[in-house]
Amino acid sequence: MTRPCHLIGFDQPKEGEDPNAQLQRLRLLCGDLVALRKGDHNAQWLRLEREKLDLDLKKYDDETADRRKDAEEAKKDPRDRCVTKETLDPIERELKLL
Repeated sequence: MTRPCHLIGFDQPKEGEDPNAQLQRLRLLCGDLVALRKGDHNAQWLRLEREKLDLDLKKYDDETADRRKDAEEAKKDPRDRCVTKETLDPIERELKLL
């Protein structure tokens, strides 16, 4: 946005040109530039908000999956999570060898 004024159609005043008309043209140009920049800022803000929402949704989905997994684990028979006799016997034999 730092282009010389003559490249965007705003030239130095010509001889006999009314300075007030030149000032009015400059004000209009500045207004247009401000509107463009506001649009850029709004688009950037919207992009950041979308990214934030995507991260929040991913976090929510991960938390939901973890809660479901925990609920499924809680539904299982607690005896399934214990060491069985078949597993314990070889361990005890190994320990007695030492």
